[in-house]
Amino acid sequence: MTQEPRRRVSYTAKHFFSTTRGRVDWEGVADELRIPMLKTLEYFDETIAGIHQRSIPETQDWGIEAVMALKAFTETYFQHCMSVEDWALVGKYMNICHSDCVAKMWALSKFRMTPLMYEQITEYRDAGLLWPTICRNIMAECTPDILRIAYATSTKDTLLKSK
Repeated sequence: MTQEPRRRVSYTAKHFFSTTRGRVDWEGVADELRIPMLKTLEYFDETIAGIHQRSIPETQDWGIEAVMALKAFTETYFQHCMSVEDWALVGKYMNICHSDCVAKMWALSKFRMTPLMYEQITEYRDAGLLWPTICRNIMAECTPDILRIAYATSTKDTLLKSK
């Protein structure tokens, strides 16, 4: 592969990097260069761009926006079994070490929010209970941060529709 696509993608990515989000607006890069999203990520070279992946091994350190972006990206581009190369692209997309992305998606996929659980959590939140207490009260088989993220990214209506 020539260096030209790598250089173009990497320099463009540098301009689309958001310090607030800690990652590149890859949709903007793909649109600007008229290259498919996954090809854009394949061409990206962090050493040329000077953008280095973050490590976020602790799931409680992930923000809601980052989790939603991770879920949306993997659901859009990788519906089923993912290879190591696919996870490397996810890591580039998120600007987070791919192993941290794998761990987060695994934790999220293991836990299933139910409509009843959603209602109970809403009542507990309205009463001012904190996530560790809520997690114990509903006997959720997950960590408080996973419960918080699952709750924040769900609505009662979407849970009822997914039944």
